[in-house]
Amino acid sequence: MNLENAVITNIDQYFYRTVNYRYSGDPLSTKGAEKTGGRYNYRPPNGLSFPCLYCGEKDLTATTEKFYGLKLNNKPLPPHTVICFKAHLSQVIDISDQVKCELANIDWQEINQPWEYHQDILQIPSYTQSLGSLIYNFPNIEAIKFRSTKQPDTCNLAIFTTKLLPNSALEIHDPRNDLNL
Repeated sequence: MNLENAVITNIDQYFYRTVNYRYSGDPLSTKGAEKTGGRYNYRPPNGLSFPCLYCGEKDLTATTEKFYGLKLNNKPLPPHTVICFKAHLSQVIDISDQVKCELANIDWQEINQPWEYHQDILQIPSYTQSLGSLIYNFPNIEAIKFRSTKQPDTCNLAIFTTKLLPNSALEIHDPRNDLNL
């Protein structure tokens, strides 16, 4: 991997996040991914991962990513909340297509493989989790833009909320103040 050659972009658009209902009071919390890990943040067997906020370009993408196993088996979804927020980010590594991956010497096929087996069974970081850690520790990078493996025509973000730069922000779209945050 060669992150110096990676495509760095800015993001100024709406994204969606699906959270279990119990977390709806704090929908931008990273606690779930810290406890369970995710595609780009590894949870060690006896610890927590670094903060990472996962979201999708479309509400269906966010919900499908969150509940993929249940949707695949036609099981009912548990109570959940979908929120919309505006992401203003200035330093995002974009690995959303094969050409962008090749520029940074990132294996396109490997970033689209399941990650859970490595973390949960082998108890080692997957390729994407190792990549996520490398990017998290790279200076001034706030997020990773990547192609959804569950809704291939859309992208997701993995946002490192503790690394937001001074001009960056995540603003919940709540025009009627329904959330009362």
